[in-house]
Amino acid sequence: TATADNLVAVAGAGTSLSNYSITTTNGSIQVSPLAITGTAQVNGKVYDGTTVGTGTITLTGLLPADVGSTSASGTFTFANSNAGTKAATVSGVTVNNADYSITVPASAGNATITTAALTITGGTTTTSFDNTTHTNTYSITSGALFGSDVISSVNGLGSGLHANTYTDSGLSASGTGLSNYAISYVPGSLTINPATFTAAITPNVATYTGTNVIANTTVLTGAMNGVTITATTSLTTSGINAGIQTIINNGTTLSGANAGDYVITSSTILNNGGIGAANNQVIPGSGPNNSGSTIVIVPKTLTITGNTTTPTYNGSTQTNTYVVTGLVNGETITASGAAQATHVSPTATADNLVAVAGAGTSLSNYSITTTNGSIQVTPLAITGTAQVNGKVYNGTTVGTGTIILTGVLPADVASTTATGTYTFANANAGAAKAATVSGVTINNTDYSVTVAPSAGTATITAAALTISGNTTTGTFDNTTHTNTYSITSGSLFGSDVINSVSGLGGGLHANTYSDSGLSANGTGLSNYTISYVPGSLTINPATLTAAVTPSVATYNGSNVLANATVLSGVISGTTVSGTTSLTVSATNAGTQTITNNGTTLSGANAGDYVIASTSIANNGGVGAANNQVIPGTGPNNTGSTIVIVPKTLTITGNTTTPTYNGSAQTNTYVVTGLVNGETITATGAAQATHVSPTATADNLVAVAGAGTSLSNYSITTTNGSIQVTPLAITGTAQVNGKVYD
Repeated sequence: TATADNLVAVAGAGTSLSNYSITTTNGSIQVSPLAITGTAQVNGKVYDGTTVGTGTITLTGLLPADVGSTSASGTFTFANSNAGTKAATVSGVTVNNADYSITVPASAGNATITTAALTITGGTTTTSFDNTTHTNTYSITSGALFGSDVISSVNGLGSGLHANTYTDSGLSASGTGLSNYAISYVPGSLTINPATFTAAITPNVATYTGTNVIANTTVLTGAMNGVTITATTSLTTSGINAGIQTIINNGTTLSGANAGDYVITSSTILNNGGIGAANNQVIPGSGPNNSGSTIVIVPKTLTITGNTTTPTYNGSTQTNTYVVTGLVNGETITASGAAQATHVSPTATADNLVAVAGAGTSLSNYSITTTNGSIQVTPLAITGTAQVNGKVYNGTTVGTGTIILTGVLPADVASTTATGTYTFANANAGAAKAATVSGVTINNTDYSVTVAPSAGTATITAAALTISGNTTTGTFDNTTHTNTYSITSGSLFGSDVINSVSGLGGGLHANTYSDSGLSANGTGLSNYTISYVPGSLTINPATLTAAVTPSVATYNGSNVLANATVLSGVISGTTVSGTTSLTVSATNAGTQTITNNGTTLSGANAGDYVIASTSIANNGGVGAANNQVIPGTGPNNTGSTIVIVPKTLTITGNTTTPTYNGSAQTNTYVVTGLVNGETITATGAAQATHVSPTATADNLVAVAGAGTSLSNYSITTTNGSIQVTPLAITGTAQVNGKVYD
């Protein structure tokens, strides 16, 4: 509606209303809306299964006074609901200020529908083996599916047939609409526990064997169709001897393709059907799993049979032999009463055999039968032959040998021998070396002996010799070293000599050099079987000391401290340098504790040295302004401190002359010297709204941003100013009519 006038005459200066006859006629005024335009922009969103969106409408044409309070809204709709960069439209646009009419195009630009977060977690499933394949389950533990989106399956879930733990791996979901989600997977596991068996154990008939092991048959109850499994039970007895013994069940071992799929929960020991001692009667025990069961161990059959022997006369008493059959391995049973004879006799001497137990053997464990034999001595016919013995090389031709006598009466065999001097053709090692015998004598004057000079052949075997590389240790001195050796087993004979050994470890740099391919050279060494034992040469690194001088440090937001490292102890002719990592206990300006993280060596000889000690030196500064370093009193100057100097920072106000725009305008300023990532602003920037003959000066004061401390900076502020200049406008003049005067 229009607003009507309420006109009342008002006299100007020097004018009197009484001089006029005044008539007033009221009019009206009605403001029409100002037409403006708008541009819509849809906002991005997280996928929710719908096309509904939000956005902003930027208005063009508003008067400055209405900018802060006037806005437009509408309904934003994406082209479709799927994740991705999508076009959108706006409809139903309204403006919240009746002073304006608005036109907005339907297009609302593009924005991204980001994928929704979804977590799929494998279950922790436990079951028992049943000869079927099981697969782990899953659930959504974070996020949710929207609309008609669905998970049809998840690959990578733990799965298996046998008793085991199957961990989820490489989880991957399949289904409808899943490309709209950022899916995280948390693996779980499927545990298949073994199924249970009971074992029925029947001991076999047992004869004494000298061991406590009882053979048996094991029958399992509880096996499923389609599985392959067998069982073996370890039974032992409380003692090894014949008679009644207590059975000990040491457990049943499963085997076969499904052995790992089962466990034994209980065992029973059964009677094997025997009655009485002769039949290994088993009496099952009354304890858990029939503990306390007993079995009768039957004595083992054993025979002692005397031989019928006719030995050749040898001048000494000879004893008949016998054979023991049926003895357990490791035990001993002999016999007394074996017949004896010394001289030839027309009749044989009979045995009178009686069993005798050896150490650790009991006759009660056997059922023994003895059969006597006899002995009768017969005459001995002898001859004599010389044979040189083989020997180990010793650098001489001297040998030893034996003379086998033929024709000596049996009664003299044990006491009659012949000897001689044996000589090899030469001293060197070799096979089939010919030898002679000379100066043969016999120790019994009842005999004369003739022995041919040839004493046959024999082998002079190479002497054993061991050459061992030593274990030598030295320190790097920039000269080449070679390992030494020694003879650790055997010795050299005569004029034999070792001139050198190749393959000994050697080197220049700090390292361990192992002997390899050792080989001796010299004179007469072919007469030896040489074994080589490699040793090693170890060259340990030389030691250096490092003097570390921290550089002058200004606050930079980091705890890394630059420095110069000087090494002492470097050997002439070597190339090595050191770089030390120093850090401080905190990044802020002020006194901080220095941490020495170690010195790293580089250069051609870096591996030839180690740092033995490090000192931290004053950098020459005195006081905070010079980064004074105070070396610590601990090992390697631990506890040293340094003063971190605040960083220079300036805040400079600009001199601005903005054009009048009807609003308060604020001066700008420049911050110089700020560490990356930190924020310092200023309060007190000058403000001006109207044109003034003088500028308005700043009163700048620094303000620290989040995570920034003003104490880390030495701050200088320089105030600027702001002075508004007039806004240039244009005008059109129109004269008013008047009554002729």
